[in-house]
Amino acid sequence: MTKKQSQIIQGIAILLMVYHHFFLNPEQLSSWVSYGNMEFVRHFAWFGKVCVGLFCFVSGYGLFHTISRLSHGNVTHLLKNGYHDMLLRILRLYCKFWCVLIVFKGLDVLFFGARLSFPEFLGNFTGIRVTYNGTWWFLMQYVEMLLVLPLLDLLFTRFDSSRDQKKKHITFAILAAAVMCVVILLFLFSSQPLTVLGAVKAQLRPAFLAVFVVGYVIARFDVFSYLTQRLLSKGKGCLLAVSTLGLACSIAIRVFLTKDASFAALDFLLVPLFCFGILQLLSCCSFLSGLLAWFGQISVWLWLLHICVYADTLPLLKGLALLLPGGHLPSFLLYLAELAISSLCSLFFALVFRFLKKITW
Repeated sequence: MTKKQSQIIQGIAILLMVYHHFFLNPEQLSSWVSYGNMEFVRHFAWFGKVCVGLFCFVSGYGLFHTISRLSHGNVTHLLKNGYHDMLLRILRLYCKFWCVLIVFKGLDVLFFGARLSFPEFLGNFTGIRVTYNGTWWFLMQYVEMLLVLPLLDLLFTRFDSSRDQKKKHITFAILAAAVMCVVILLFLFSSQPLTVLGAVKAQLRPAFLAVFVVGYVIARFDVFSYLTQRLLSKGKGCLLAVSTLGLACSIAIRVFLTKDASFAALDFLLVPLFCFGILQLLSCCSFLSGLLAWFGQISVWLWLLHICVYADTLPLLKGLALLLPGGHLPSFLLYLAELAISSLCSLFFALVFRFLKKITW
């Protein structure tokens, strides 16, 4: 994928995320929002959960190219340079997150009478707790993926020096032994080891980590380019036909298997199909590709902001809906209105952050 294609996938992901969060429980707004077919809206919102897998896949794919440019001369250089780069990325993301947190929590305290609890604020400030905005849980997921990446890259890197190959094997042996010791101690000294392991699994979210790893592997072995070249050798029609079939199958399988809003078990298989198919089809539509890429460029800000904006502007839109004939606002107009307001706020934050970055860094 090119940088623009990555932005296109991020644009699709953020649009699905916004829809997923706005209409996850459509009956809550049914007193003043009209849906047409509420069950269709609900199930499309459930499908929108694929947005997380899309972000994880693009992250794994793009970060491979980032980390591959760092020094891989030996194990020490690989881990040192890799973690240095990842920690800088984590810091940049936290800076954006802190901007949004401080501004919106400050507005809540100053104008809406919210009380500030320091322990709760500290928990949200670090991202460990997300009581202010539930969608911020992905912050720790992203941190987890970045911390795993240098080890993942080390696993796939083969060194010319036998000494470094041995050091690599020792590193993973120590990691495996440490994990085994923790599990053994957990079963020996915990009264509910399975409950603790279940909580750890829920926190680590291995389904999304798997999508991230698949994105890295596909980028490392250049799978998309290989498939494109093989299919193009049989004609562009073949490429478009296979892309359409892959896209349709990935959507159909996910819709068929999804029984609730949290389903993501097979995204490590379905998301690559979705990405490959949608990118080939969008290559025929430059305007739509450009629009989605633009949303992709502000996707981080949209993720951080859209629920905050939604909470503060929903009463205003509800008041406007009551002025309409029938007193109901069509759901797609609600979506477009909230998306437009959130996008404007995201642009404002992006410009301010860029200015602050120039004068401070």
